[in-house]
Amino acid sequence: MTDLGPFIRTTSDVPLVPFLGLTNQFTLPAEATGGALTLIDAGTIRKNFSPPLHHHLTEHEVFLVTSGVVDFACGDTRTTVEGSGAAFLPAGRPHSFRVVEDARIYVITVPSGAEPAGDFERFVHDVSAAGGDLQAVAELGERHRIPIVGPPLAE
Repeated sequence: MTDLGPFIRTTSDVPLVPFLGLTNQFTLPAEATGGALTLIDAGTIRKNFSPPLHHHLTEHEVFLVTSGVVDFACGDTRTTVEGSGAAFLPAGRPHSFRVVEDARIYVITVPSGAEPAGDFERFVHDVSAAGGDLQAVAELGERHRIPIVGPPLAE
């Protein structure tokens, strides 16, 4: 195990990373946790946002919803979180979500990939650098072991 020290910072110290119309902040990046996890402050996500159906080959995702309404789909399960709650979406299972009412969301990926930055963390940075082009999103998803397997969730 890596010899880790504490890593503490406020979001005001964290750069904003544009991603599919959102602005993410990697509050606890993979490098700071030895790859154990990544904590992403996704901010307030606007009504009707939904990423394409996808799955992560190496990382589980935990969504912490602190306000709003979010519809989650994972495999055959579809559940709505209203107000506050959490969702665990295991690696290897196709999933997505749709924001029903503006929602404040934090995302944790566990573990955070084998490299200094986790698969999802690298993916977000690369999509941001590519300007969010949808063809690039699909290609980068494959490269970072996050294949896109379907469209965003419909209402």
